[in-house]
Amino acid sequence: PSIEGGLDGLLPDEAWLSQHPLAYQVEEYGSPFHPLRRDEPHTRVFEQLWPDSNADLGLLYLNGPDQVSHIYWPYADPDVAQSIRRDPQEHFRQVNAERGQRNRGRAAPWSDAPITPAQLEQGARFVPDYYRYVDTVIGRLLEVIDLNDTTLLICSDHGFKPSSGHPMANGGHTNRAAVLF
Repeated sequence: PSIEGGLDGLLPDEAWLSQHPLAYQVEEYGSPFHPLRRDEPHTRVFEQLWPDSNADLGLLYLNGPDQVSHIYWPYADPDVAQSIRRDPQEHFRQVNAERGQRNRGRAAPWSDAPITPAQLEQGARFVPDYYRYVDTVIGRLLEVIDLNDTTLLICSDHGFKPSSGHPMANGGHTNRAAVLF
């Protein structure tokens, strides 16, 4: 199968991103790096190709939940967020200790000063809001697949929990994964 109309419309443009419910994340996270820029085109390609594919297998991989959860898990976890509220200086120390150990990659958000209550409140929205976007993607997939002859399998390779090393700085993996069909 081919993509109808070529590649036009497969990449989300700035206007689309600015109107999306995750626009606040794209802006805060940094527009070129936010996973919505990658997950949305993958979804659009699947939506275009699947209906005429006659394929025996179709896969759609979304990296956004993993990426957003690693970075913003501390703010979404109620116990860790409460610890951050009690001691914003400790959050600042852990974030910078983590950055010093890794010496690469994206810095944790709000690492230039102790976190403010407004930043903590905004950070708490990142993980659940990204999962709401994934829920809309699943709804869109259900529009293009026929459940009478297709099995939809949704799975993750791990879950999340506070990091054992720096729980205020990032999210860590659990052995618990999800498999839904």
